Amino acid sequence: MIKIAIPPVDILYRAWGEIEPFMQKAIDESNAELDLDAIKKKIDNRELLIATIFKDKNLIAAVSFEVTNFESGKRVLHINLAGGNHMDLWYADIDELATQLAKKQNCSEVYIVGRKGWERQLKHRGYKHVHTIISREVK
Repeated sequence: MIKIAIPPVDILYRAWGEIEPFMQKAIDESNAELDLDAIKKKIDNRELLIATIFKDKNLIAAVSFEVTNFESGKRVLHINLAGGNHMDLWYADIDELATQLAKKQNCSEVYIVGRKGWERQLKHRGYKHVHTIISREVK
């Protein structure tokens, strides 16, 4: 059974030893846009949320969400880091959570900056290739 939660900051930091390797895995695959210190700073400033994904009682992934405001006024929910295992078990649930968060934050789209695997995995859910970002409108 898959369970996804967005733990409060104090619980997140108590479990950071378990969560950190998943964030580091995503950082290692990224373009060095974030590091662990930047993530912690954004968490402390309430600029970034981290969702934890459990299979049974085992943490199998962590995903971060951040709102991006563009100069044009466009507002998007940005999934900027995702590290973990068994993506096929949780990607649809994370997409649903992203949609809910985007609506709550008055975002018009969900953005994912990631490897081609995200595009292949989410294309059937309405995401499309936009530059090097896959995007799907929030309805």
